[in-house]
Amino acid sequence: MNNSKCSAISQTQAVQRKGGLMDTQFDESDLDCMFYTCTTFFAHRWQLSILMYLFTGPKHFGEILRYHKGLSKKVLASILKKMEQKGIVSKTTYYEGAIQRSRYELTERGLELEPILNEICSWGRKYSPSELKPHKPQTK
Repeated sequence: MNNSKCSAISQTQAVQRKGGLMDTQFDESDLDCMFYTCTTFFAHRWQLSILMYLFTGPKHFGEILRYHKGLSKKVLASILKKMEQKGIVSKTTYYEGAIQRSRYELTERGLELEPILNEICSWGRKYSPSELKPHKPQTK
């Protein structure tokens, strides 16, 4: 990966967090790379919602588009193409009469994301939106 975060050469610094996400020691640049990989993948506004929708099973392009109000065809096509290139989604194209149809479904790699996203959803259910807003410091 040609990314400054992933190719950064930094002093080796062991990071350990007992009982947390990492019980293994990583080089600081490895952590930057892992974080960069995850955050750039999930950065797009619609990406997580599309993934969550595909966890319910294979969908046609039009189904995905109708479910996501406000998402344009162009943006959806771009997201699905990127997800396909990354091996998260597979595309099956076939014909129904003279009409070409495309069906999208999660690959094994995509399905690996389900427990992670379910945990994020569980965490989100614990808090109301107002509890997640930044608190303004009280002025005297």
